[in-house]
Amino acid sequence: IGDETGIFNLTVILEDEYFNRESRNYSIEVKDSFESVLESSSQLVARDSRVDLTAKFQDSSQEPVTPDNVEFNTPSGYCAETYDSGSNITCEFVPSSSLPSGEYNWSVEAEKENYTHIQGKDTIEIEGELRADVAFNQEELLRFDSQANTLEYEIENVTDEENNSVTGFNYTLSMDGEEVDSGNTG
Repeated sequence: IGDETGIFNLTVILEDEYFNRESRNYSIEVKDSFESVLESSSQLVARDSRVDLTAKFQDSSQEPVTPDNVEFNTPSGYCAETYDSGSNITCEFVPSSSLPSGEYNWSVEAEKENYTHIQGKDTIEIEGELRADVAFNQEELLRFDSQANTLEYEIENVTDEENNSVTGFNYTLSMDGEEVDSGNTG
């Protein structure tokens, strides 16, 4: 069988000197295979952020293949945008805000006439949320009093979504969108 794909007719002829000649026709479909090589712009993803999930399609000779149909199988969430550049298809994935932190599989299903798809699989890890109590030592600041306009606060009881204590985190304090303090507790 050569390099061509498609449906071909096969004929089988049976002969023997004591029997009638018998011929039978069959159809056979010859397909190539193509695979999806999966990549993500980040392996660690925060909820409600976006990550690019890209499938690069290639045939058995590593030549690019443009599939007819592609479906992304992702954890709970949605593709905000899908970019199609021929043999590379990208889903701009936004995880659901209710998705628990953890590692999740993602894959693609694809179809192309005269091809069989070998499905690739990859994983992304969804980050959890930090929770904290913030205590402010005053409720008001005096605008022109340099002694009384220093905002004093404490960040306490920092835990992850499973209530495990967390240390060594970054923090930023903003007032009406303007950063007034930031740091690292580690």
